[in-house]
Amino acid sequence: MRSVHRLLISAQNYIKHLEGRQMEEMNARKTPVSYEIKKHLTTLFHGGMPEFSKEVNLISWNRQPPKLDIRRWENGYPRKGVSLSSLEAQTLFDAFRSYFDDTGSKPYHNPGLSGCAVDDPERVSYRILENLAVLSVSENGYTREVNVISWNHGPEKIDIRSWSPERVCTRGITLRMSEAMALYEVLKDVSGGYVNLEETVRDHLESA
Repeated sequence: MRSVHRLLISAQNYIKHLEGRQMEEMNARKTPVSYEIKKHLTTLFHGGMPEFSKEVNLISWNRQPPKLDIRRWENGYPRKGVSLSSLEAQTLFDAFRSYFDDTGSKPYHNPGLSGCAVDDPERVSYRILENLAVLSVSENGYTREVNVISWNHGPEKIDIRSWSPERVCTRGITLRMSEAMALYEVLKDVSGGYVNLEETVRDHLESA
C-alpha cells in the first residue's frame, strides 16, 4: 500500500510539473502588450469592488498611432473594450448624432434572439434592436458594429463590438444609454464636429 501511495504522489507531482511547464510555455508565447495613455478624455463610470471603471482615452498600443479607446478598467489594468481608428470614431460620432439628436425613423430592426459565443455561449442571449452603424469591415469578413442591444432580456444598451460572418460576436464593450450619451458629448467636445485623433493628441502634447 505504501508503494502504491508513493507512486500516486510521484504521478501527481509529475503532472503538476508538466502543467507548470505548459503554463510557462504559454506565457512565453504571449506577445507582450504595452500602452501609453496620451490623453484621458473622460470616465463614464467608476465604482465597485474591485475598483472598476469605464474610460475613454486616446491610447497608443505597442507604440502604434493613438486611437480612441473605450474600455473597462479594473484596479488600473485594461480589460475588455475597443480601440477605434479616426475613421471609425467619426462613423461612431455620426451614428450617435443621428440616434440621439434626430427624431426620424431608425435604420434597422431585428427582433430575433440568438446565442453569443462570449464567456458562456449556452447562457448568454442577445436581441439586436437597432443597428446604428457598421464602423469597419475586416478582410476576413468581421464587421465592427454599433448596435442597440438587449443582453439576456435586459434593458436596451449601446453595444460596440465585432461580429463574425456567422453572427458570433467577439469582445467589445456595452454602455448604458447615459454612458453612451456622455461619450457622445465627449466626441463633440474633442472634435468640434469632426474626430481627428492625431491632431487632438498633437495639440495635447504641445500644451503639456
